[in-house]
Amino acid sequence: MSGIYDELIDALEAGRDLTARFRTAAFHVHSIDSYDWAKRPGADPERNAKERFETGSDAGLDEFLDELVGAGLEIVGVTDHMRSSYACRLAERANERGDITVFPGMEVNCLVEPHGTHRIHILVLFAPGTQPDQIERIFASQEDFPSERGRDGKAIEARITDFAAWAREVRQCGGIVIPAHVDDQERGIRSMFRHERGKSLEFFAEAAGAADGLSGEIVGEWRRYLAALDADAIELQRVGDQGFYARVTGDSDIPAMPCVMRADHHAVEEFSRAERATHVKLSAPTFENFRSALHFAPTRVRFADDLPASPNPTILGLRLSSTGAGLFKDLTAAFSPNLNCVIGPRGSGKSTVLEALRYVLGHNSELDAADGAGVAVSAADLAIGTQEANLKDTLIQVVYESPAHGVCVLEASFDSERVTTRVFDRNGTDLHIAADQLIDEFPARIYSWGEIETLGRRPDRQRALVDRLIEDAPRVRKKVLAGVSALELNRADVVDKARTLSGMLKPGASLTRFVEARANYERLNTVEVAQLFNDLDLCRQKLEIIDALDSDLIDLRDLLTKLDGEPTNARARTILSAIESAELNAWAQSFSQDLDIAALRTDVQEAALRLVGEVDTRRGTLMEAREVHEAERSAVEEALRSSTQGDSTEVVRREQREIARQRFQTAEGERKLYIEAYASLTKALDERRQLADNLQAAREELSMLRANSREELLERLGAVASELAVDIEVGPQDDRSAYAELIEDALLERSFAGNYRDQKVARRLCSGPLPGEFVRSVLDQAVPESLDDALAVEDYTRILAGLDVWTHHAGADVRAVDPDLLAKVLAVEEVSVDDAVRIKLDNRPVDELSPGQRAGAMVPLVALSEDSPLVIDQPEDNLDNRMVGVTLTRVLSELKERRQIVVATHNPNIVVGGDAEQVVVLEALSVRDAHLVRAACIDDTDIIEQVVGIMEGGKEAFDERNRRYAAAA
Repeated sequence: MSGIYDELIDALEAGRDLTARFRTAAFHVHSIDSYDWAKRPGADPERNAKERFETGSDAGLDEFLDELVGAGLEIVGVTDHMRSSYACRLAERANERGDITVFPGMEVNCLVEPHGTHRIHILVLFAPGTQPDQIERIFASQEDFPSERGRDGKAIEARITDFAAWAREVRQCGGIVIPAHVDDQERGIRSMFRHERGKSLEFFAEAAGAADGLSGEIVGEWRRYLAALDADAIELQRVGDQGFYARVTGDSDIPAMPCVMRADHHAVEEFSRAERATHVKLSAPTFENFRSALHFAPTRVRFADDLPASPNPTILGLRLSSTGAGLFKDLTAAFSPNLNCVIGPRGSGKSTVLEALRYVLGHNSELDAADGAGVAVSAADLAIGTQEANLKDTLIQVVYESPAHGVCVLEASFDSERVTTRVFDRNGTDLHIAADQLIDEFPARIYSWGEIETLGRRPDRQRALVDRLIEDAPRVRKKVLAGVSALELNRADVVDKARTLSGMLKPGASLTRFVEARANYERLNTVEVAQLFNDLDLCRQKLEIIDALDSDLIDLRDLLTKLDGEPTNARARTILSAIESAELNAWAQSFSQDLDIAALRTDVQEAALRLVGEVDTRRGTLMEAREVHEAERSAVEEALRSSTQGDSTEVVRREQREIARQRFQTAEGERKLYIEAYASLTKALDERRQLADNLQAAREELSMLRANSREELLERLGAVASELAVDIEVGPQDDRSAYAELIEDALLERSFAGNYRDQKVARRLCSGPLPGEFVRSVLDQAVPESLDDALAVEDYTRILAGLDVWTHHAGADVRAVDPDLLAKVLAVEEVSVDDAVRIKLDNRPVDELSPGQRAGAMVPLVALSEDSPLVIDQPEDNLDNRMVGVTLTRVLSELKERRQIVVATHNPNIVVGGDAEQVVVLEALSVRDAHLVRAACIDDTDIIEQVVGIMEGGKEAFDERNRRYAAAA
């Protein structure tokens, strides 16, 4: 079933086919033309039978090629002993099939003069389409050399007097020369060198492999010997030897030697040996591309042990379509998983492509207006300005691949007011991912023109950048944020409780006259009077208990009555009535019947009705008791009135005592409620102390994580930018600026006159206790132990007095609280206190350096952080040529193997020195019309011409690339 976005995704996949990627190869594979085919142990005679592969038709060739393809090989050098006919036929058939590339060649047996006793094996490879007679020309200088028909691959050997000259002859015939078995101690070039060297006991004693542990003289001589052979590459036996031979040596007189892994397959069972594969990064599996890749082996050739995994997540590409005012009417550009460079003259839309990514991925929300401080135009202004000018009336479609969602299409019609992105799978199913979730679900890091330099001006953003380099930092930062959120919720609860308490003490409330009411009642309620009213008070207390029990039963009856009522089922009825599909309606009716909700409803109603009856029965019992005790109370009151009726003084005293009792009971009842509410407040404050401790523990964990990660981060920085003296300074919880600002703005005016700002009281205070300890000291009205000499004890005591949230309410005889002041004090615990993290270059904070120095220090940090796609507009800005040509290009070329990088650039050194896997060339047809010229790998001839033609210094960049890798263009 085809999906709605198949055409877009297929177009991007086709574009990706032009980018460079690692292809699995084996350059030393034998076929049935070798005398020792399938002679090794483990070879299945039937599977390797020559009759299977030599049928006189394409069928046999296909059988052999199918075995190679099935083993996962994409490029194969077929090198039979002194024969090439079958290899040439395989190459032609592979070219017709298109699913594998075969380089025909030969494993040449050589005797090198003047010794003539050391047989060496040399692999020669040629382009597909080369015929056996063309390959035979490499033996043109050999006298009376037999033709292929007369060679069995064993005894016949080419005698070579000058190996380097013969290697040049092979190249003149169109071939590549690779000495095989170079590290073999008993045969091959190493054995030959040992013989020629004479003084080589150390070398002879060395185990097979590179020259680790040998004297510098012999090591250098061995490498010079290999270099003098002028081969295109050498074949290794061990992965670990690659560093010795392939090391780029800079200005040394010993050039780097490209290496391929020894395959030496003699049976189909050996084809799948992954440890013997060579992985070559090519845009297309052509012979010329392979030859070029050997020139740049440090970035283009890998073995199984050092093959980088393809970065994930990645942006597969984008499409911009506009029928209106958009800059691009129809642009489809694919991206490589590695380094992508968007180039073109000014006005061709490079920044527009990057801003389209920012918009559709939801990163407009990350634009920070504060980045504009100190500059004429902020990065945020530039980004928004570019979007509004060039994306109007534009449909943006970005294809993104991630482990969580697979391949998705993010689609938006540009709207300057809000993000309109919707996310679909390739079939067009809406995944319903909200705009505020885009950044987390489809991560990327996007920097506008000049934005990297502004990072260096903001210590808080430097800290965030460093945290992205620490694997566990996001988890701990979430703990810190969760701790702050928990305190915020607690503060809302605490302040609400405090306001409740404050409301209970409003003027005129009975509670505020509790002490007075109690005194009046105690004055009137003498022993004699109390004894007189004892029976009456007992009756009243019984009635209060009965009324309380009845109130509970009434609440229970109300709850049961709701269950007994007829449910509306409004939600279910609404959904069922809206069903139009007969199939869905039938399912819904059947499913509803299976649930039998109607029967369950009947059971609930019957149970509720029965329980209502139970409640009414108990209420009846209470009412009977109430009648009894009410009659008793009336009788006692009547007896009391009768006993005092004749004495007016007693009557007055009785009435006064009753009034005082009622007032006291009312006040006492309110006070009990207040005390309960106060207990609830103190409980919430106790819980808050634990929350504050948890937050502080999370902050300390983050500080420790940063401190412990510092050395590892510096090592990583040194690996990609060794020429930069970049340092990371971490001051544990030393960034207290927000803490001091809150104290100064919200609290100190209560304790000091206007000069507290000039005296920097807030800063001095905050240098001692952390927020949690400060708040605790305010609530407890105690000087903390952490108070340092920066602030005198008497000044701190003065602050405490001004911030005391508690008072004693004399009328109610309770502790009162100031809700507004309490809210301000508690907010201090939630304020940000973090490590002071500063990036330094040459032992100077980058925020104190020039823009170029700032950018230079920040680029490696930006590139190292995270594994999500990195998008940068003109990373070369503010950097000098050396910084771009050396540091930036090395950072990009090394880090592109673990994260996708997309840059828009005017600097050819980034494109060429970074060895871009994809170069997107744009052109402006007019002020309001831009289009795609070409998109392909840096090896592509058209791309090379575009780089040289468009970019100032383009030719020089290619020349420098060739010089660096000690190879001809």
